[in-house]
Amino acid sequence: MKTALMRVDLVGLLPEVYKLCSKCQPMDYLGLAGIDYLSEQVAEYPEEIREEQKKLLRLYHCLQRDFSGAVEPVAISLMSFRGLWLSLRHRLGNGPKLVIGGKRVLGADRPYEEIKRTIEEESTKTA
Repeated sequence: MKTALMRVDLVGLLPEVYKLCSKCQPMDYLGLAGIDYLSEQVAEYPEEIREEQKKLLRLYHCLQRDFSGAVEPVAISLMSFRGLWLSLRHRLGNGPKLVIGGKRVLGADRPYEEIKRTIEEESTKTA
């Protein structure tokens, strides 16, 4: 029996390029041509926002590594329709947040072990 993936939304201020899903753009043609559009776009953000983006990216990779096949981490820009909806629905406030399984909200600035433990708790509730 296949278990369903638990979705973990990583909500924060993200560069516009992250709005393209891998299904829509399976190949980074600009990157292959040697055009570094991401660095140029990210350079426009204030330093604190760039640090927030780096933390969310590290968190994304840690979740993929530790919960491969059990958790689906999804980057959500706060400025997108979904980001706005999640912000209103869960009263996210300032700073990067995680919405775990569509129910539980946790600050993305928490220690990773706490985030990992919370996701494990939520996954046992839904199993």
